[in-house]
Amino acid sequence: MASVTIKLSKPLITHEGDLHSLEITEPRGLDYLRLGEPVTYGQNPDGAVFVVENEDVIQRYVEVCVPITVNSIILDQIGLEDAMKIKAAVLDFFRAARDRQSETSSTSSSSTSA
Repeated sequence: MASVTIKLSKPLITHEGDLHSLEITEPRGLDYLRLGEPVTYGQNPDGAVFVVENEDVIQRYVEVCVPITVNSIILDQIGLEDAMKIKAAVLDFFRAARDRQSETSSTSSSSTSA
């Protein structure tokens, strides 16, 4: 399972000592099936596509993707800058999965049309 390490701008104080970074793990398939999409796509009347972040769903993904030992303290101690990094890391897992899915779809489409 993929993961990314976030360097914190301000350490988190834990019983085991200060944490200077957090490992964020990729959500599992069951997490996705249980929690759903972290973003919703829409389209303006002029055809422009826009994205709306589903904040409650993103928060639940953060709770799933951040190590359980940190979850109990993270909301109390985490600063805005670090919260934004964590949120971006979680959303990046979804972007990467969509990119891979698009690549696979376009590859199989071009091979079936040949």
